[in-house]
Amino acid sequence: MAMKTAPKRKLVSMDAPSREAVRKGNDNDAAGKTGLLENGVDSKIMDICIDDIRLNPDNAIFVENDTEEDINNLAYDIEKNGLLHNLVVFEVTEKNAEGRGEKRAYMLLSGERRYKAIKKLYERGKFTYKTIKGCRVITTRMNETQKKALLYSANLQVRGGFSDESIRRKVVGEFVKCLQQAPYNMTEAEAKRFTKEIAPDKTKTLNKDLRIENDLNRDLLQMLDQRLLGRSECEIYVRFTPEQQQKIAEQYKKLLKIDCHGEERANTPKSHLEEKRDDIHNAFLEDLKDSLLEKYMRDTDAKIDAACAKFEKGYAELLAMSEAYEAALISGNEAVAEIKKEETLKRKETNASAEGKTFVQKNVKAVAEKIGRKIESRSYQKGLKDMTREARLQDIEALDDLIEKATRLRQMIEEQH
Repeated sequence: MAMKTAPKRKLVSMDAPSREAVRKGNDNDAAGKTGLLENGVDSKIMDICIDDIRLNPDNAIFVENDTEEDINNLAYDIEKNGLLHNLVVFEVTEKNAEGRGEKRAYMLLSGERRYKAIKKLYERGKFTYKTIKGCRVITTRMNETQKKALLYSANLQVRGGFSDESIRRKVVGEFVKCLQQAPYNMTEAEAKRFTKEIAPDKTKTLNKDLRIENDLNRDLLQMLDQRLLGRSECEIYVRFTPEQQQKIAEQYKKLLKIDCHGEERANTPKSHLEEKRDDIHNAFLEDLKDSLLEKYMRDTDAKIDAACAKFEKGYAELLAMSEAYEAALISGNEAVAEIKKEETLKRKETNASAEGKTFVQKNVKAVAEKIGRKIESRSYQKGLKDMTREARLQDIEALDDLIEKATRLRQMIEEQH
């Protein structure tokens, strides 16, 4: 049987949305909340050539994590269902190709992903036109603050939140600053309240975002942005005074300068130097947590100093280990092989100790030890006082479930005696 030729797909000709549809699209719940930002801002509906639309540099932070797959999926959706939400642009002038005179172009305020998807469809020959219909063009002259505020507002709502905490944190911080400038002139409290009304994230999360972005030591913030520190630990560091935070930052800056000779490939086991560095980091963090439990500042400072002294000792040991490894590299392959052999033996010993252990010994014992550490932790005991009733009930339910299953498992084991 001969192979069939795949039928050609019909080229799509997408109609522009009616003016009433556009009005309704712009008057939805999200847009209604930003009415304050659009007071005195007029617009009109236009059809615009793809080549006349420009990407907005202020939108770069929002598309950092967009992938080719994201755009392809959106292109497929637009090809199938049409453009459901119009692009929002404002007019700009730029020099023409010959460098003589000026020509009109349009800068995106909202819809960069949609624009890229439509452009991709046109380049694939899926569309019969080179014009994007029903674009909303802002005709009122706006200052840079207004443009940025409208762009950030649209992204905060349309994207439904950000999985990347760094992007969300920076966007929220920048948006709050915009709202405090002309023509909005909100107070900081008003700007924060407005942001919480339009953003999908929980108020508590936004409060933490703003605190970290505004109050965390700049060196620690940079380490967080580079994913050298974790978000949860930075929520602890921001509780210290600026002077204390600087002291903490100096310790981490030193630690991160040490070459731990780790492999940069994914799923590669950590070197013994990396494991040592992580141990120093984790111990320092736990000591800092304990220092926050002190009632008086002088006692907190004393505990921080003790934590730094302990950190310095670990740092000196790690530095010596790194220098020994460097010397081995210079000495040649035999010395390096010897160090790696010792490292492999240590790993084998660790793995061997795990072999032959039962499910309970491997898994349940570790959970029991973690629970034991929490019971003894002063910071956890203090945190229980601030826990909501709903959270308490959820924890109790989870513990009841754990106790019930552990009891049944114990009975099963006893029955085999």
